[in-house]
Amino acid sequence: MKLEIPSKRKRAVTDTTAAQGMIREAFPVAQYGNAKAAIWAAYRRLKLRTERRARALWNGEATRVDAWEMDALTRALLERARLEHERTEQRIRALEAALGIPRKNEVGAGD
Repeated sequence: MKLEIPSKRKRAVTDTTAAQGMIREAFPVAQYGNAKAAIWAAYRRLKLRTERRARALWNGEATRVDAWEMDALTRALLERARLEHERTEQRIRALEAALGIPRKNEVGAGD
């Protein structure tokens, strides 16, 4: 019987790798200045038991990811997307006002 060593290119997405991607997307280094600050923010925002747990998720070292942690990561990603959307909308309105472009198709506005 021949044992196959899985290639790094053929890795399936596990909960650990998914959580690693989610935590890095929800708490980007660019926003927090460095990885340590981003990990600390994740620890506080996700209400993890220890800062080390946040670091394990960040580095992809967690041996398992609990459902409540995945739910918290999903909520953090949704919140980040919502805030990003609001900032983009505000920027568009500011640019339209600066250029004198009337706002069309306002959500909830009658035609």
